[in-house]
Amino acid sequence: MALAADSVVTKTIDLSSDETQILELPVVAYPPFKLRSSLIDKDPVIWVHLLEEYIYLFKFLVVLTTSKKYRNVKLSPKSTQQLHYFMKVYLFETSEETSRIFSLGAINPDIVKYTKMLKVIVFQFIRCYNLVNLRLSGESVWHFIKIYSRLAHINKNGNQSVVTLNLVRDLVQGQVKSKLNSKSDDISMIKPLHTHLNALIGGGKFHKQDLETLAITLGSRYQSGASSGSNVNASSSKRSFSETFVNKDWTDILENLYNGGTGLHAQICFHIAVVSLTSLSASSIGRLVQNQLKHRTKSQLVGMNPLVARVLLSQQLKEVIPGLEDELKFLDSKPKVEAKKNSVNPEHIRMLQEFFPQLSDGKAKTLLLDTNHNPEIATHKLLEDPSLVDSLKEWEAPKSRSIYDPKTFDPTKITFGKKAKPRVEKASQEFNERTLTSALRLLYDSDEDEPDDTYEDQEETTPSALSLNIKTSKAVSLDDDDDEDKPENIDKIEKILFLRFKRSPDDLQRSARKTRQRQELKSETNWTDEQIEGWARMLVKTPRLFKLLESRYMVFNNQGLKPSTAYRKPRAVEVSDSEEPSTRSSSNASQRSNTPNRARKEQHKASVGNHNRKRGNDRKLAKEL
Repeated sequence: MALAADSVVTKTIDLSSDETQILELPVVAYPPFKLRSSLIDKDPVIWVHLLEEYIYLFKFLVVLTTSKKYRNVKLSPKSTQQLHYFMKVYLFETSEETSRIFSLGAINPDIVKYTKMLKVIVFQFIRCYNLVNLRLSGESVWHFIKIYSRLAHINKNGNQSVVTLNLVRDLVQGQVKSKLNSKSDDISMIKPLHTHLNALIGGGKFHKQDLETLAITLGSRYQSGASSGSNVNASSSKRSFSETFVNKDWTDILENLYNGGTGLHAQICFHIAVVSLTSLSASSIGRLVQNQLKHRTKSQLVGMNPLVARVLLSQQLKEVIPGLEDELKFLDSKPKVEAKKNSVNPEHIRMLQEFFPQLSDGKAKTLLLDTNHNPEIATHKLLEDPSLVDSLKEWEAPKSRSIYDPKTFDPTKITFGKKAKPRVEKASQEFNERTLTSALRLLYDSDEDEPDDTYEDQEETTPSALSLNIKTSKAVSLDDDDDEDKPENIDKIEKILFLRFKRSPDDLQRSARKTRQRQELKSETNWTDEQIEGWARMLVKTPRLFKLLESRYMVFNNQGLKPSTAYRKPRAVEVSDSEEPSTRSSSNASQRSNTPNRARKEQHKASVGNHNRKRGNDRKLAKEL
């Protein structure tokens, strides 16, 4: 595959040219676990040869990336895409090898040897190429950490110096310049790593091995549930990485999953918090709490970050991290907001009085408070305007005043006994009653069944009828001087609106505001668009109101209406001047023809019903005897 890569490049590409040369180099995807197991079971030698080819390929890629000989040679887009995919699969498969069991063929010495060599050469290539340039996600970065942090931890006392923990941290943090001199060299991968770990913990897939990997990478004092001060790595790279990783975003993720100790993954979050915080120095923890979490007291820390407080305020952590108690002393002090607000540094007062001896202590304090405790600004003000000294007032501490202070006390505002209630005008009372009546009508009348015709004559005297402005012996009026609110005028307007609604309902809708019919209707009723549309909505939502208005305003049949067939007590029906006498007489005649029958039924109603019930009761008593 890659044994003759160098010769192929030399033959196919003109290295003497200054123009950019595109190289088409196939990069075969790394086999998944099942395929590797099958290859090892059938013939381990085949897998050994494949490992050799991968090693040669990445050696050439390292040379291609670093050598000036190939400075004008670039991989084709297809080859670059294959390389990115290989890296993603390789990191995933290799990070999972420790949790999988191969066949006995995997202990072949050549397989073990070439597997380690491939890990190292891939790491060298990543160092030259950069994690960001390989387009690795947060998940792949975590797989990279799992492989090479553990490899560096195992070989820390050996002769292997290619893979180190500091180099792994610097690559993740974006502090290693690639040979490509890309603009993305200084991009940190910690934020996507946080995002992936958040999903990993929330999905219940963060296990003991992951916790150990995190402890190794951060250089934590806590490993496998026990503290060991001897494993502390105090290098600058370790401190930089742990301080960058364990920030407010990371603590917020853990606090959200911890959920005050009631979260599904609260226990693992506690262990992760211990690992994270024990990787920091005492001063770093103090800066985290004070500058990033913005806490000033223990109550704030416990209230906003209960998980962090549980770890930091424990006695065991104070023993593990020397000097932590001193760094967190500011949490024990109570803030003196009011004293700080009005306090002035005596040195600042003395400084002003040296330049301006005529300043008294009270005037100097007033000026410093006005300039936000800045003596330089105060000095400039006095230099620009020396007369300002005379206009300054002596500072006086604010004093608490009694309610009987003569400066604020007003004896005329004292009320003995119960406070007199304001008298409500008659018009306001009537308006409230009218509004209440309308509300009750809309609440109860809309869903009622049709009443018995026997009591139909009482409808015109009910509160509902009064609220609908139908004429009765007494009409409610808010203002007798306003002709528009008089019952007869409202009846006339309702009649106009009702007839128009029966003839053309769309004229009363919002969509008809700009039409000629709406303008005519507004001029006839002297109502606004909102009043007309509101009246129409009330009519549609209240079927009982529609029936009452229909029975009241009888109109011609050629207008699309039929006279009501329900019985009504004979009364004078209002008819406009445009109605003909024939229609009026026929309507009255119909009502008069029904009157005797209804009266006769009403008169003999008791005798018929009660007589039958009495006869049945007599028969029942006779049977019992």
